[in-house]
Amino acid sequence: MKRIFRMISLLICMVLFMAMIPLTVSAVTPIDPERLSSLTLQYAHNGRYYEGLEIRSYRIAEVHENGTYDLIGSFREYPVKIYEVTSHAEWRQIASTLAAYAEADWLEPTCTAVTDTNGIVSFTDILPGMYLTTAVTHTDGSAITVFENFLTVVPYPNEDGNHNYDVTAYPKCESHPLGIETEYKVVKLWKDSGYEELRPDSVTVDILKNGVLWESEILSSENNWSYQWTAEDDGSIWQVVEREIPAEYTVTIVKEQNTFIITNCTVYDISSAPQTGDAGIQSGASMLMCISGGILLVLAAWRKKNKV
Repeated sequence: MKRIFRMISLLICMVLFMAMIPLTVSAVTPIDPERLSSLTLQYAHNGRYYEGLEIRSYRIAEVHENGTYDLIGSFREYPVKIYEVTSHAEWRQIASTLAAYAEADWLEPTCTAVTDTNGIVSFTDILPGMYLTTAVTHTDGSAITVFENFLTVVPYPNEDGNHNYDVTAYPKCESHPLGIETEYKVVKLWKDSGYEELRPDSVTVDILKNGVLWESEILSSENNWSYQWTAEDDGSIWQVVEREIPAEYTVTIVKEQNTFIITNCTVYDISSAPQTGDAGIQSGASMLMCISGGILLVLAAWRKKNKV
Protein backbone atom coordinates (compact mmCIF):
# COMPACT_ATOMS: atom_id res chain seq x y z
CA MET A 1 0.00 0.00 0.00
CA LYS A 2 2.83 2.37 0.85
CA ARG A 3 4.30 1.75 -2.59
CA ILE A 4 0.97 2.53 -4.29
CA PHE A 5 0.61 5.70 -2.25
CA ARG A 6 4.11 6.84 -3.21
CA MET A 7 3.40 6.17 -6.91
CA ILE A 8 0.15 8.15 -6.81
CA SER A 9 1.87 11.00 -4.98
CA LEU A 10 4.61 11.02 -7.62
CA LEU A 11 2.03 11.18 -10.43
CA ILE A 12 0.28 14.10 -8.75
CA CYS A 13 3.59 15.93 -8.41
CA MET A 14 4.13 15.41 -12.14
CA VAL A 15 0.67 16.87 -12.84
CA LEU A 16 1.55 19.90 -10.74
CA PHE A 17 4.79 20.30 -12.66
CA MET A 18 3.07 19.99 -16.04
CA ALA A 19 0.46 22.52 -14.95
CA MET A 20 3.17 25.11 -14.49
CA ILE A 21 4.76 24.54 -17.93
CA PRO A 22 2.20 26.62 -19.93
CA LEU A 23 2.96 29.62 -17.70
CA THR A 24 6.55 29.49 -18.93
CA VAL A 25 5.82 28.64 -22.56
CA SER A 26 3.15 31.33 -22.90
CA ALA A 27 5.47 34.10 -21.76
CA VAL A 28 6.57 36.10 -24.80
CA THR A 29 8.86 39.02 -25.37
CA PRO A 30 7.12 42.42 -25.43
CA ILE A 31 6.06 43.76 -28.82
CA ASP A 32 7.75 46.89 -30.12
CA PRO A 33 4.80 48.95 -31.47
CA GLU A 34 7.14 51.34 -33.30
CA ARG A 35 9.40 48.83 -35.04
CA LEU A 36 9.19 49.05 -38.83
CA SER A 37 7.86 45.80 -40.25
CA SER A 38 6.76 44.20 -43.52
CA LEU A 39 3.85 42.22 -44.88
CA THR A 40 4.27 40.03 -47.97
CA LEU A 41 1.27 38.43 -49.68
CA GLN A 42 1.26 35.85 -52.46
CA TYR A 43 -1.82 35.30 -54.62
CA ALA A 44 -1.66 31.80 -56.06
CA HIS A 45 -4.09 28.95 -56.70
CA ASN A 46 -3.53 25.44 -58.08
CA GLY A 47 0.02 26.25 -59.11
CA ARG A 48 -0.91 29.47 -60.89
CA TYR A 49 0.38 32.91 -59.86
CA TYR A 50 -2.00 35.84 -60.33
CA GLU A 51 -0.28 38.87 -61.77
CA GLY A 52 -1.73 42.37 -61.98
CA LEU A 53 -4.15 42.21 -59.02
CA GLU A 54 -4.55 45.53 -57.22
CA ILE A 55 -4.22 44.80 -53.50
CA ARG A 56 -5.49 47.13 -50.77
CA SER A 57 -4.61 46.68 -47.13
CA TYR A 58 -5.81 48.71 -44.14
CA ARG A 59 -4.15 49.01 -40.74
CA ILE A 60 -7.31 48.69 -38.67
CA ALA A 61 -5.83 48.34 -35.19
CA GLU A 62 -2.74 49.27 -33.24
CA VAL A 63 -0.90 46.75 -31.09
CA HIS A 64 0.46 47.34 -27.59
CA GLU A 65 3.52 45.85 -25.94
CA ASN A 66 1.40 43.24 -24.16
CA GLY A 67 -0.11 41.98 -27.42
CA THR A 68 -3.56 43.59 -27.11
CA TYR A 69 -5.19 45.47 -29.99
CA ASP A 70 -7.38 48.58 -30.32
CA LEU A 71 -9.22 49.71 -33.43
CA ILE A 72 -7.92 52.99 -34.84
CA GLY A 73 -9.07 55.81 -37.12
CA SER A 74 -12.39 55.38 -38.89
CA PHE A 75 -12.54 51.71 -37.90
CA ARG A 76 -12.99 52.77 -34.28
CA GLU A 77 -16.38 54.22 -35.23
CA TYR A 78 -17.82 50.88 -36.35
CA PRO A 79 -19.61 48.81 -33.67
CA VAL A 80 -17.41 45.76 -34.21
CA LYS A 81 -15.56 43.99 -31.40
CA ILE A 82 -12.12 42.44 -31.91
CA TYR A 83 -11.65 41.08 -28.39
CA GLU A 84 -12.80 37.74 -26.94
CA VAL A 85 -12.64 36.20 -30.42
CA THR A 86 -12.16 32.45 -30.10
CA SER A 87 -12.50 30.99 -33.59
CA HIS A 88 -11.31 31.44 -37.16
CA ALA A 89 -14.94 31.80 -38.26
CA GLU A 90 -15.35 34.87 -36.03
CA TRP A 91 -12.22 36.48 -37.49
CA ARG A 92 -13.62 35.87 -41.00
CA GLN A 93 -16.83 37.62 -39.98
CA ILE A 94 -14.87 40.58 -38.62
CA ALA A 95 -12.83 40.78 -41.84
CA SER A 96 -15.96 40.62 -43.99
CA THR A 97 -17.75 43.25 -41.88
CA LEU A 98 -14.95 45.79 -41.77
CA ALA A 99 -14.10 45.27 -45.45
CA ALA A 100 -17.68 46.11 -46.40
CA TYR A 101 -17.63 49.33 -44.38
CA ALA A 102 -14.19 50.30 -45.69
CA GLU A 103 -15.46 49.96 -49.27
CA ALA A 104 -18.81 51.63 -48.58
CA ASP A 105 -17.23 54.63 -46.87
CA TRP A 106 -14.37 54.95 -49.34
CA LEU A 107 -11.71 54.70 -46.66
CA GLU A 108 -8.15 55.29 -47.80
CA PRO A 109 -6.08 52.09 -47.60
CA THR A 110 -2.80 52.10 -45.71
CA CYS A 111 -1.01 50.16 -48.45
CA THR A 112 -1.70 49.53 -52.12
CA ALA A 113 0.30 47.54 -54.65
CA VAL A 114 -0.08 45.35 -57.73
CA THR A 115 0.95 41.70 -57.72
CA ASP A 116 4.05 40.80 -59.75
CA THR A 117 4.62 37.81 -62.04
CA ASN A 118 4.83 35.55 -58.99
CA GLY A 119 1.56 36.89 -57.56
CA ILE A 120 3.45 38.72 -54.82
CA VAL A 121 3.06 42.12 -53.20
CA SER A 122 5.24 43.39 -50.37
CA PHE A 123 4.37 46.24 -48.02
CA THR A 124 7.53 47.42 -46.31
CA ASP A 125 8.28 49.92 -43.55
CA ILE A 126 4.83 49.53 -42.02
CA LEU A 127 3.96 49.84 -38.34
CA PRO A 128 2.94 46.80 -36.30
CA GLY A 129 -0.77 46.23 -35.88
CA MET A 130 -3.70 44.34 -37.35
CA TYR A 131 -4.13 44.58 -41.11
CA LEU A 132 -7.25 44.00 -43.20
CA THR A 133 -6.67 43.05 -46.83
CA THR A 134 -9.79 43.27 -48.98
CA ALA A 135 -11.05 40.74 -51.50
CA VAL A 136 -10.04 40.76 -55.17
CA THR A 137 -11.28 38.77 -58.15
CA HIS A 138 -9.76 37.52 -61.37
CA THR A 139 -11.87 36.66 -64.41
CA ASP A 140 -10.43 34.24 -66.93
CA GLY A 141 -12.53 32.89 -69.78
CA SER A 142 -15.44 31.08 -68.16
CA ALA A 143 -14.25 31.12 -64.53
CA ILE A 144 -13.96 33.59 -61.67
CA THR A 145 -11.35 33.28 -58.96
CA VAL A 146 -12.11 35.16 -55.74
CA PHE A 147 -9.47 35.84 -53.08
CA GLU A 148 -11.29 36.55 -49.82
CA ASN A 149 -11.00 39.33 -47.24
CA PHE A 150 -8.64 38.44 -44.43
CA LEU A 151 -6.92 39.78 -41.33
CA THR A 152 -3.22 39.54 -40.50
CA VAL A 153 -1.36 40.55 -37.37
CA VAL A 154 2.09 42.12 -37.59
CA PRO A 155 4.25 40.97 -35.89
CA TYR A 156 3.27 37.31 -35.83
CA PRO A 157 4.18 35.25 -32.74
CA ASN A 158 6.75 32.49 -33.16
CA GLU A 159 6.71 29.20 -31.29
CA ASP A 160 9.81 30.23 -29.33
CA GLY A 161 7.96 33.13 -27.71
CA ASN A 162 9.53 35.82 -29.92
CA HIS A 163 7.90 37.78 -32.73
CA ASN A 164 8.37 37.83 -36.50
CA TYR A 165 8.12 41.39 -37.79
CA ASP A 166 8.37 40.29 -41.44
CA VAL A 167 5.12 38.42 -42.05
CA THR A 168 4.15 36.39 -45.13
CA ALA A 169 0.55 35.34 -45.82
CA TYR A 170 -1.24 33.36 -48.52
CA PRO A 171 -4.84 34.52 -49.11
CA LYS A 172 -7.43 31.78 -49.57
CA CYS A 173 -9.53 31.67 -52.71
CA GLU A 174 -12.24 29.80 -54.55
CA SER A 175 -13.28 29.52 -58.20
CA HIS A 176 -16.69 29.22 -59.82
CA PRO A 177 -18.23 29.52 -63.33
CA LEU A 178 -18.75 32.92 -64.94
CA GLY A 179 -22.00 34.38 -66.26
CA ILE A 180 -24.49 32.40 -64.20
CA GLU A 181 -27.71 34.17 -63.26
CA THR A 182 -27.46 34.33 -59.49
CA GLU A 183 -29.98 35.07 -56.79
CA TYR A 184 -28.58 37.01 -53.83
CA LYS A 185 -30.21 37.54 -50.47
CA VAL A 186 -29.60 39.67 -47.38
CA VAL A 187 -31.04 38.52 -44.06
CA LYS A 188 -31.19 40.46 -40.81
CA LEU A 189 -30.79 38.49 -37.56
CA TRP A 190 -31.06 39.66 -33.96
CA LYS A 191 -29.10 38.23 -31.03
CA ASP A 192 -30.73 40.05 -28.15
CA SER A 193 -32.74 37.58 -26.09
CA GLY A 194 -34.37 39.47 -23.24
CA TYR A 195 -33.74 42.86 -24.84
CA GLU A 196 -36.07 42.67 -27.84
CA GLU A 197 -37.62 46.03 -26.93
CA LEU A 198 -34.34 47.68 -28.02
CA ARG A 199 -34.82 46.67 -31.64
CA PRO A 200 -35.72 49.43 -34.08
CA ASP A 201 -38.80 49.01 -36.26
CA SER A 202 -36.61 48.84 -39.36
CA VAL A 203 -33.02 49.09 -40.58
CA THR A 204 -31.49 50.45 -43.77
CA VAL A 205 -29.10 48.24 -45.71
CA ASP A 206 -26.83 49.48 -48.50
CA ILE A 207 -26.03 46.95 -51.23
CA LEU A 208 -22.68 47.54 -52.93
CA LYS A 209 -21.38 46.28 -56.25
CA ASN A 210 -17.60 46.58 -56.54
CA GLY A 211 -17.63 49.12 -53.71
CA VAL A 212 -20.25 51.34 -55.36
CA LEU A 213 -23.76 51.78 -53.96
CA TRP A 214 -26.13 49.68 -56.07
CA GLU A 215 -29.29 50.23 -54.04
CA SER A 216 -30.58 50.80 -50.50
CA GLU A 217 -33.30 48.69 -48.94
CA ILE A 218 -35.30 48.92 -45.73
CA LEU A 219 -35.63 45.68 -43.79
CA SER A 220 -38.35 45.15 -41.21
CA SER A 221 -40.77 42.56 -39.89
CA GLU A 222 -43.02 43.36 -42.87
CA ASN A 223 -40.54 41.78 -45.30
CA ASN A 224 -39.32 39.24 -42.73
CA TRP A 225 -36.10 41.24 -42.31
CA SER A 226 -34.84 40.09 -45.70
CA TYR A 227 -34.44 41.14 -49.32
CA GLN A 228 -33.56 39.29 -52.54
CA TRP A 229 -32.15 40.40 -55.89
CA THR A 230 -30.91 38.71 -59.03
CA ALA A 231 -27.83 39.57 -61.08
CA GLU A 232 -25.48 37.93 -63.53
CA ASP A 233 -22.28 36.73 -61.90
CA ASP A 234 -19.76 38.73 -63.92
CA GLY A 235 -16.95 38.68 -61.38
CA SER A 236 -18.23 41.64 -59.39
CA ILE A 237 -17.84 41.72 -55.61
CA TRP A 238 -21.14 42.19 -53.79
CA GLN A 239 -21.25 43.51 -50.23
CA VAL A 240 -23.85 44.83 -47.81
CA VAL A 241 -23.64 47.21 -44.86
CA GLU A 242 -26.16 48.24 -42.24
CA ARG A 243 -26.59 51.95 -41.59
CA GLU A 244 -27.49 53.75 -38.35
CA ILE A 245 -26.86 50.82 -36.04
CA PRO A 246 -28.46 51.36 -32.61
CA ALA A 247 -25.97 52.22 -29.88
CA GLU A 248 -27.03 49.14 -27.89
CA TYR A 249 -25.83 46.75 -30.61
CA THR A 250 -22.70 45.50 -32.38
CA VAL A 251 -22.78 44.22 -35.94
CA THR A 252 -21.26 41.35 -37.92
CA ILE A 253 -21.73 40.64 -41.60
CA VAL A 254 -20.96 37.26 -43.11
CA LYS A 255 -21.56 35.82 -46.56
CA GLU A 256 -22.74 32.21 -46.77
CA GLN A 257 -22.70 31.23 -50.45
CA ASN A 258 -24.97 33.94 -51.95
CA THR A 259 -26.67 35.00 -48.73
CA PHE A 260 -25.47 37.92 -46.64
CA ILE A 261 -26.29 37.58 -42.95
CA ILE A 262 -26.27 40.75 -40.86
CA THR A 263 -26.38 40.01 -37.14
CA ASN A 264 -26.97 42.59 -34.44
CA CYS A 265 -25.89 41.52 -30.97
CA THR A 266 -26.85 43.57 -27.94
CA VAL A 267 -23.89 44.92 -26.03
CA TYR A 268 -25.50 43.72 -22.81
CA ASP A 269 -24.60 40.17 -23.82
CA ILE A 270 -20.93 41.07 -24.28
CA SER A 271 -18.59 41.16 -21.30
CA SER A 272 -15.91 43.80 -20.95
CA ALA A 273 -12.56 43.50 -22.71
CA PRO A 274 -10.20 40.99 -21.09
CA GLN A 275 -7.42 42.16 -18.80
CA THR A 276 -3.84 41.87 -19.97
CA GLY A 277 -1.83 38.77 -19.17
CA ASP A 278 -2.43 35.04 -19.58
CA ALA A 279 -5.38 34.80 -17.21
CA GLY A 280 -6.88 31.83 -19.06
CA ILE A 281 -3.71 29.77 -18.83
CA GLN A 282 -3.19 30.65 -15.21
CA SER A 283 -6.77 29.64 -14.44
CA GLY A 284 -6.19 26.26 -16.07
CA ALA A 285 -3.04 25.70 -14.05
CA SER A 286 -4.77 26.78 -10.85
CA MET A 287 -7.58 24.34 -11.54
CA LEU A 288 -5.13 21.46 -11.96
CA MET A 289 -3.37 22.48 -8.80
CA CYS A 290 -6.64 22.60 -6.83
CA ILE A 291 -7.72 19.20 -8.16
CA SER A 292 -4.36 17.67 -7.34
CA GLY A 293 -4.36 19.24 -3.90
CA GLY A 294 -7.80 17.83 -3.23
CA ILE A 295 -6.66 14.36 -4.25
CA LEU A 296 -3.70 14.60 -1.92
CA LEU A 297 -6.00 15.50 0.98
CA VAL A 298 -8.30 12.58 0.21
CA LEU A 299 -5.36 10.18 -0.01
CA ALA A 300 -3.96 11.48 3.26
CA ALA A 301 -7.28 10.89 5.00
CA TRP A 302 -7.56 7.43 3.45
CA ARG A 303 -4.01 6.59 4.54
CA LYS A 304 -4.74 7.68 8.11
CA LYS A 305 -7.95 5.69 8.23
CA ASN A 306 -6.32 2.55 6.91
CA LYS A 307 -2.99 3.12 8.69
CA VAL A 308 -0.93 2.64 5.56
